[in-house]
Amino acid sequence: MISHINEARTPKSRPVSRRSVTMARPFDADPDDLRRAIQRAVSSLSEDLRAAYSRRLVTALSELGLDVPAILYLSGVVELEPADLTPAEIAHLFRYLRLNLPWALVAPGNLLAGLENKKQARKAA
Repeated sequence: MISHINEARTPKSRPVSRRSVTMARPFDADPDDLRRAIQRAVSSLSEDLRAAYSRRLVTALSELGLDVPAILYLSGVVELEPADLTPAEIAHLFRYLRLNLPWALVAPGNLLAGLENKKQARKAA
């Protein structure tokens, strides 16, 4: 009886999408959910924006002291240029980071910059 009273008085909140939670806290997200969310976001970018994002991502990870070409090589990616990375390869890199180096995702602002405004990027393209 009491549980019904509490439910009636508790305001209903909007459901939060799993993708927005994943993008807001990538260090705490399920690795596969993170990979899917990143792949969807990167796939929605135009080719030029995706190339610019890839370069910016590799630069940011290098500034954190990570050897990105070695990480990509371990993952089976042999691209020499960051601009040549596919959305699946970028997503796999984030999954690798989440599993092995989650500290790199604690302050993801620089790593995810450009992905949250994908609708505006589409309109500009």
